[in-house]
Amino acid sequence: MITKKEIVIAFILAINLFLLSFFFSRNWINQTCCPYESQRLYGFPLIIFSISKKTQDYTEAQKIYSLHNYELLNEGWELKGGSNNINFGLSLLLNLFFYLVASGICVGLFNAFIFTLTQRIREEV
Repeated sequence: MITKKEIVIAFILAINLFLLSFFFSRNWINQTCCPYESQRLYGFPLIIFSISKKTQDYTEAQKIYSLHNYELLNEGWELKGGSNNINFGLSLLLNLFFYLVASGICVGLFNAFIFTLTQRIREEV
């Protein structure tokens, strides 16, 4: 039986994981051919926002590995919300839903583990 306490714990865990996902970043350079496309992507599992630039110069594209976000934006890099296929609001909503489901599963597994552990302790006593 799911209690209100478990729902609150799962919701708080989901919100914390969702907020932490903003700090997850991946750097990526498309090196197949000119122009080079360099991106820094934030968010997991879906992209929440990205900083990107298309350039002919490979050294310019490699700045994604060495410069901070504000330096990239000052040099004319683009800030985009969402991904290419999904807009910003839908990306936020789907990420939040993902973390709600994941935290619910984690809380359920933790409760099942604690329940099994307490049953074994009671059987031994």
